[in-house]
Amino acid sequence: MSKTEWYVLKPVSISMAIISFGSYSTSVKAAVAYNKAVDLAKRHGIAKNFPENYVEELSAKEYAELYTKIKISKKFLAYLDSMSSISD
Repeated sequence: MSKTEWYVLKPVSISMAIISFGSYSTSVKAAVAYNKAVDLAKRHGIAKNFPENYVEELSAKEYAELYTKIKISKKFLAYLDSMSSISD
């Protein structure tokens, strides 16, 4: 049996590029991953007003645990690193 892959419906668009930050097995995981990708982009100095998801299905503790464990694609992380080195 194959699992369904959920993709975030709001891809992160930075500098006119749409970058995938991963695929996830549920919409909740995708929403949390999107929020984490937005936080990482902001930490790398990308000043854009990204809308964030509010995940009602999770308690604060469950959200924090998932946020900590969720993986973001290496391609997205490398892109953020390349953007940081351009601004340095």
